[in-house]
Amino acid sequence: MFMNLSNQEKIDILRISKKIFICIVRHTRKDLDKLSLKTCIVKDLRISGDDVDDLVQDINRYFQIDWSSLNFKEYFGGEGFSIVEFFVF
Repeated sequence: MFMNLSNQEKIDILRISKKIFICIVRHTRKDLDKLSLKTCIVKDLRISGDDVDDLVQDINRYFQIDWSSLNFKEYFGGEGFSIVEFFVF
């Protein structure tokens, strides 16, 4: 994953990841040590619906990201119980 990156690029990715992980810890109470770049927000952390919106707002405190092109419902689903998610996950 990091093989073709310079040392500075690796440091930047780790710095950014750490800030995002801190936001995730605040919203999920998961252990920071259990998070990785492979952690799936929906499957592993069970964050969906309005909780994703709260997480995104927290991340925006650190980074100014234009989220307008991301279809949140496609990736994170809506709020509440989903029979599809129940059987798929």
